Amino acid sequence: MNKIKKINIIYCITVLISIFGSFFTSYIYLITKNMVYTLLTSQVLLIIPALVYIISNKFDLHKTIRFHKLKISNILLIIIFSYLSIPLMTLINLISMLFVKNNIQNTVEVIINENPLYISLFSIALIPCIFEETVYRGIFYNEYRKVNVINGMLLSALLFALLHMNFNQFFYAFVMGIIFVILIEATDSIFSSMIMHFVINGTSVFNVYMIPKLQDMLKEIDPEYARDLADSLNTHYTRTELLVSISSLWPIVLITTIFAAVILLAIAKNSNRIEHIKAIFRGERLTEIESDEETYSYDASESKNSRLITLSLIIGIAICLVFMFLGEIL
Repeated sequence: MNKIKKINIIYCITVLISIFGSFFTSYIYLITKNMVYTLLTSQVLLIIPALVYIISNKFDLHKTIRFHKLKISNILLIIIFSYLSIPLMTLINLISMLFVKNNIQNTVEVIINENPLYISLFSIALIPCIFEETVYRGIFYNEYRKVNVINGMLLSALLFALLHMNFNQFFYAFVMGIIFVILIEATDSIFSSMIMHFVINGTSVFNVYMIPKLQDMLKEIDPEYARDLADSLNTHYTRTELLVSISSLWPIVLITTIFAAVILLAIAKNSNRIEHIKAIFRGERLTEIESDEETYSYDASESKNSRLITLSLIIGIAICLVFMFLGEIL
């Protein structure tokens, strides 16, 4: 059995474990009365099939997942790039809320309200950025890219988005998945996507944590303004409020996205991978030296002989879609 078939079976197993694990995590919540334990358990369940795949194939983690060092200058640029990308994610989220439910916001608020800030950051930002990046970009994408880089990018982003199991997260998670992969290709290090993942999730946690405190401070100064601020930050938007927010946000998104693209090019240039990025989007044959002894080649034309889509992958995707539709209906 080739590696693509194996990795697609791993995805299907991950989906099944995630679904059946939801019942287990519900039981954990009944015992602990704390969503943190539920979230951490779901993250552990997510990574188990990938770990089995790594161990059974005796992979070198450094090469397979691309645990390569980052320059300090690139770390700073990645943080800036992450913040410049947040308005785009926010806009996509708002647009999706015109059509689907926002089910995740309440969960985040519950975790933050029930726990100290450091626990919330650990469970919502740190653990997901390590586990999810290791699974989706470290394992799935790095196997798919050996067949076709662009298709691997899109497919790994799709699988990442689908396993969130709701349409609201699906849309911005898909775009995030693509951006994470481009960032990895620009740096040749999965640490870059981990940093960006942490910054985005961590910023969301920090905002939700600080807003009530800011409102309490404002109540002492200007109660009327505090009430207006609370109304403007209400997550239960009407359709009209969403449209107003979208229309006011898109010019900011346009500017920040342009700056983000400039920063991304600077990151690639700083990593000596500008030509590599250009070659990917031109569909050219890529040859990369992974070590002194081995050379790995990735060719866009190889997809004619190797298929990324297999029956197990289709089953996994179908199961995700069924549960996503059920989540909207129920």
